[in-house]
Amino acid sequence: MGMSVTSAGTTRQRQVLVVDDEDAICTTLATILEDEGYHVVTAVNGEALKVAADSPPDVILLDMMMPLMDGPEVYRRLHLDPRTAAIPVVIMTAAGNAESWARKLGATAAVQKPFSLDTLISTVAWAIERGP
Repeated sequence: MGMSVTSAGTTRQRQVLVVDDEDAICTTLATILEDEGYHVVTAVNGEALKVAADSPPDVILLDMMMPLMDGPEVYRRLHLDPRTAAIPVVIMTAAGNAESWARKLGATAAVQKPFSLDTLISTVAWAIERGP
């Protein structure tokens, strides 16, 4: 699931950037997604902007409620940068309705915290296949 075939016929591991201010969530999501075959990188708050620009992931899981720079601001800045504008973003939130957030921002998809492992895994795979 976490692999793709390149135009040269080789396979490469899909990369997921997890952006959340809670270390436990980053660690848990990284473990789950790595078990599914993904390469996972984590970032906190606005550091996601540099991480995504330096090594663009196949999808970004972005928490909405973070201190310093919240999810909507991170999302806005990602989409202003031509290096990161086309990266699919799946928003995560426990505050309010995740689908409403996704529609408002224009995100690729959303998951409501707490979410099931099946929902997370299928949403990440779908977002990568769908694209931005």
